[in-house]
Amino acid sequence: MDNQTTIIGLIILILCIFPFFLIRIKNEKKRKKLFQILLDIAKRNQCHIRKSEFWSQSVIGIDTSKKMLFFSKNANDSKEYIAINLAEIQNCNLVISKNNTKLVDKLELKLEFKNNSKSDMLLEFYNNTQTIPLINELELIKKWHKVVNENL
Repeated sequence: MDNQTTIIGLIILILCIFPFFLIRIKNEKKRKKLFQILLDIAKRNQCHIRKSEFWSQSVIGIDTSKKMLFFSKNANDSKEYIAINLAEIQNCNLVISKNNTKLVDKLELKLEFKNNSKSDMLLEFYNNTQTIPLINELELIKKWHKVVNENL
């Protein structure tokens, strides 16, 4: 009787843990695919990503020797893949938008081009309508704000 209880308990435990394991595998595949797309964009620009970061459904990378920034975001069936020559950027600012209750609505890097014919570009790190609650995006955006400004 004791062995049966132990076996039933183990089976129930495995059935409870298995879905989380599958979700983790699925998320890892998505991340690898997203990063591979970013690597392909870098390769097309004759670049090699030296630093990169993943979060939620986004990835950012930089080739510090050629001063190229790469960004990819997948959210709500929209895909965004961007390659930016940092030599064209005059300034990079951190934009934190808050709602009436002082909660963060959006976190963005605002890239201002030297050439006024191009409009400013916003790289969205967090949007409360598309992403689960804010986890480490604030630290990430501060880190990448510094990385981008060091490479301007």
